Amino acid sequence: MSDCIFCKLANGEIPTDVVAQNDLACAFRDMSPVAPTHVLVVPKAHHDNIIDGVPAETLAAMVALVDEVVHKEGIDQSGFRVIMNTGADAGQAVNHLHMHVLGGKDLGEALRPIRHDVVGADHLKLGVPKQDRGMQLVGVFAAADDG
Repeated sequence: MSDCIFCKLANGEIPTDVVAQNDLACAFRDMSPVAPTHVLVVPKAHHDNIIDGVPAETLAAMVALVDEVVHKEGIDQSGFRVIMNTGADAGQAVNHLHMHVLGGKDLGEALRPIRHDVVGADHLKLGVPKQDRGMQLVGVFAAADDG
């Protein structure tokens, strides 16, 4: 897709901070990070989301980059989170398949509430302090912590 920002970033048409890449995908730093490590893993070919007929070899290439990123960033042992949003209700801000690789701090056990007053990637706020993990207000409903 010629006007897709992620297509341009993944294929080197727009400069970005590339962490790793292979023939089918590219991993680069998120411009609005929500964690010390916040890297996007993006296929070089355009796919709107995970259910857009993505070839298995493309998904495998993306997973291989996740592995490379977490080792390069030194979060392979401490822990990390991989998130793939699909559709507006899930918070997908760019209609190009991508994985968020997050780590480098305690991310907590759950995602924090969606901020409806913010557009784009800032709606995803992570890292609930341990003392606040009991009961959290999520939008208009409450989610109880099982642990």
